Amino acid sequence: MDDFTKYLNKKLEIPELKKEWDASEPEYNLIAAIIEARKAH
Repeated sequence: MDDFTKYLNKKLEIPELKKEWDASEPEYNLIAAIIEARKAH
């Protein structure tokens, strides 16, 4: 496990941060899908 992952896991123990992190997941997934679609073309 790298240093960033350790840092992130520690920060995600904060409930407010975890809530915001989880709320951003659909947006991240959409962005990742757009990037993959552009790569395919």
